[in-house]
Amino acid sequence: MEIIKIRDLNFSYGSGSAFRLYGVSLEVQESEVIVLLGPNGCGKTTLLKCINALLKPQSGEVLLNGRNALELGRNELACMVGFVPQAHTPPFPFTVEEAVLMGRASHLSIFQQPSETDYSRTEEALNLLGLTSMRDRPYTEISGGERQLVLIARAIAQEPKALLLDEPTAHLDFKNQVVVLKTVNRIAKERGLGVVMSLHDPNQASLFSDKVALMSEGRVVTIGKPSEVVTAENINRLYGMKSQVLDYDGRRLVLPEL
Repeated sequence: MEIIKIRDLNFSYGSGSAFRLYGVSLEVQESEVIVLLGPNGCGKTTLLKCINALLKPQSGEVLLNGRNALELGRNELACMVGFVPQAHTPPFPFTVEEAVLMGRASHLSIFQQPSETDYSRTEEALNLLGLTSMRDRPYTEISGGERQLVLIARAIAQEPKALLLDEPTAHLDFKNQVVVLKTVNRIAKERGLGVVMSLHDPNQASLFSDKVALMSEGRVVTIGKPSEVVTAENINRLYGMKSQVLDYDGRRLVLPEL
């Protein structure tokens, strides 16, 4: 089942801006993880914001379950798409449980109190991410990796059809990078979510995706399975550097030439 469909999307920040997205087309199926891979400034975050209707394209469209994203109300959109930013600093020291419960806001009216269902969905998200034991800890006092897991749990509590993650491994140590990416892949398969996330590391893209979309200067230059797309020729052209790509246990590993 198709969760996200982007058709010939064009975007610009204004007439004075040199940056644009050009003719981006992309499809994300149920249970599929697609990684946006490319150098800084190539348009990965901008594309994620267009999918989430935070930015309005000049032309083209984003369809979520067959509906135009720009025609959805914010609550309706939040029930369809969970967004996990690079970093988040709350204004108050909410507990982990309270932070995850905020994912239920789109299911509530403005003065409505969380119901038993809302607490049940929060509990499910905490369990799914292995966060139950720290539910009462202040969100501001946990590690960076734990915060990322809390943000993912908050997004899961929304009960979305799609999950968007903007550089979810930024500022994390090696172990937490692996934990976060493995968790995202597991949830995608268990919940049937369509996932789009931006990454900088071609090895992570190869190891933790079903497809990789290579982006350069506002364009998706190619998309396909990691074994097809993560090649020395593509990586060298994308980043302007020399590297070798090795096959290991059916995966592609990229090594820079020193």
